[in-house]
Amino acid sequence: MMLSNILHRIQFNAMTRNKFITLLFIFVSSVYMYAFSGGVTGTTRKNGNGCTCHGGASKDVIVRITGPDTVKINDTASYIIKLSGGPIMRGGTNIATGKGILIAGERLRLFNSELTHSSPFIPHNDTVTINFKYIAPSSLGTDTIFANGNSVNFDGFTTGDKWNFAINKKVEIVNTTGIIDLNSLPQVYSLKQNFPNPFNPVTNLEFEISPASRQGGDLGFVTLKIYDSIGREVAVIVNSDLNSGTYKYEFNSSGMASGIYFYQMTVSNGKSEEIYREKKKMIILK
Repeated sequence: MMLSNILHRIQFNAMTRNKFITLLFIFVSSVYMYAFSGGVTGTTRKNGNGCTCHGGASKDVIVRITGPDTVKINDTASYIIKLSGGPIMRGGTNIATGKGILIAGERLRLFNSELTHSSPFIPHNDTVTINFKYIAPSSLGTDTIFANGNSVNFDGFTTGDKWNFAINKKVEIVNTTGIIDLNSLPQVYSLKQNFPNPFNPVTNLEFEISPASRQGGDLGFVTLKIYDSIGREVAVIVNSDLNSGTYKYEFNSSGMASGIYFYQMTVSNGKSEEIYREKKKMIILK
């Protein structure tokens, strides 16, 4: 029944009618805020197209899943989602897994075997941190953890809100017997500290790709780039597929000003999914 009909049927005086409209507006607004403060499921890359109520995916929003790459059958492991960028007055998420079981942490709820926020997360230092646990399946193989993150301005409307997918997190499920301790497993990728550091004008950049990285069958596409202190790319050292081995490159900083710089190594698999990233600091001192 239309609001005008309701008001017509009830013989309110002007003051009572205005109060009624005000209370109704507050009620509807509260319902609206509640509906959008709680999260939804089915919006990760596992089975959805993202959080369409907040527009399209935005590169301004960065969502990362961190945690163990290897988990034993039926074991429980802890994972963290870091959400930054966008308006980030509040943050939310949807987390899914291919085979394992998810366990809710603070401000999370489990719905349809997926995790979503029960109330918005408050950022600290412009970053939202979300903790959850994962129980590995009872069979060997590879599992995947999917996630997205919403960065919202928390004004009760979706205008100006942004979101993005996280890079899928691959988890190797291993046997509980006949396997060495996880801490002694070979390091698949390793980025070394440059030497000398500080330097002028030449330093050596070294990294390692272990043979263990080839067990999955995907050749690693490696990039090694130099950035200045505000994140601008200033040089590309490596941008190609590489085989297992130790690599050393000489970097000449001639023409660059003194200061703090960063060099970052990333590795993507054959499906263009980022599987490794590490950044280190170096100093040019002239």
